Amino acid sequence: MDTNFRFSNLQREYYHRQAKDYDGRRFWKLYCRQNRNHIKKIEKVLEIVKKEHPKSILEVGTGTGIHAEWFLRNYENNKFNFTGVDLSPDMLSVAKKRLQYFIDKGKAKLKVANALSLPFKNEAFDFVFCVATIHHLEYPETGIREMVRVLKSGHKLVVVEPNRLFPINLYAGLTNPIERNVLKLSKNNLYLWGKKYLDKVKVENLLYTPPYPAAFKGVFDRLDLLFSKVPLLNNFSIMLFMSGEKTSR
Repeated sequence: MDTNFRFSNLQREYYHRQAKDYDGRRFWKLYCRQNRNHIKKIEKVLEIVKKEHPKSILEVGTGTGIHAEWFLRNYENNKFNFTGVDLSPDMLSVAKKRLQYFIDKGKAKLKVANALSLPFKNEAFDFVFCVATIHHLEYPETGIREMVRVLKSGHKLVVVEPNRLFPINLYAGLTNPIERNVLKLSKNNLYLWGKKYLDKVKVENLLYTPPYPAAFKGVFDRLDLLFSKVPLLNNFSIMLFMSGEKTSR
């Protein structure tokens, strides 16, 4: 049995068990994934989308649809189609309920798919993005290559991933088999993977402070701005944000 099959099964089985309560399962339901940090990530993705005006959009690793819902509710351009894929049918079942309005309107569709072998033709989408998905793949670089394959030339890919230097991410990578590939997620690695298949590659640090308590949001926002300007602290962000453009090579 190849390692990719084993790792994919490990991921699928984990999210099968977790899907139902995934968005609010921790700290006796006091923890909710619809928080400041998730919104900050998708807002950063939207900054690029609003400049590019894509008509066909693919999210790889839709999960329970939190990022997809925020994206669909806050991207004012109605002339686009959104496709979300995920390895876990259980997670997509939750996403379907969350996105039902957009699905009924024909604005969104969901599909079970492995990110290492996307079921789409070459150059099928104007914009492709994923948030915290690459590290769930046995071969993260292959995932980037596959997303580039389905991206049209002249258009952009965005990848947002945990930074292994952030202490909680490092701990998760060392202790949780599901998160082990976080240990591969350095700023340099993400840049090199992207540079193999894309031009105009940028990798930025993103987010430094926790989402809770929610009442401290203003304080956290100011601290994030401060930390981003301090070179040493900047390296220890929670997330890494990569963008690049596919060009004919």
